[in-house]
Amino acid sequence: MIYTENRQLQEIEQVFEREIECARMLLQSLDLEFAALAEPHADVLEGVVRVKQERIQQLELISRQREKLLASFAGVTVHDDSRQRKQYQFNDNKQLTDLWSELVDIAEKCRDKNRVNGSIVELVSKQSRHVLDILHGIITDPSSNSELYDNAGQTMKSVNKRSIVHV
Repeated sequence: MIYTENRQLQEIEQVFEREIECARMLLQSLDLEFAALAEPHADVLEGVVRVKQERIQQLELISRQREKLLASFAGVTVHDDSRQRKQYQFNDNKQLTDLWSELVDIAEKCRDKNRVNGSIVELVSKQSRHVLDILHGIITDPSSNSELYDNAGQTMKSVNKRSIVHV
């Protein structure tokens, strides 16, 4: 019985350590993604994003393995917090508590870095759409008081989509 509990503890610790290492690698991938977003080379960004996706898949597999192990572990209490995330409380096991805290800390850093990267992608996407709209002569905000010049050089208020050819 004690042998089984010790073996189970070791297995849980190993899974936590693998999950932490994978989360660290994901954080590194997110840092690389952040740097690649500043580069004008799409192929570099594509490679970084591909590696990031692989890391996420690895992390999901390890997380499922952790969930399965902890479901049959008597030394843990599971709570769902207000955001429907699981929180584990390990009964008198400092090692598991420390590993869990480290994993949560890295996961929060990954979440924050991913949000920053996502915001950058969204901003660049909006700017690109705006530039394309300008090139196509499309006014994106019909309620705006944008003024364009007509063929005679006179200003005119524009609320409709217009082609550059007609401006």
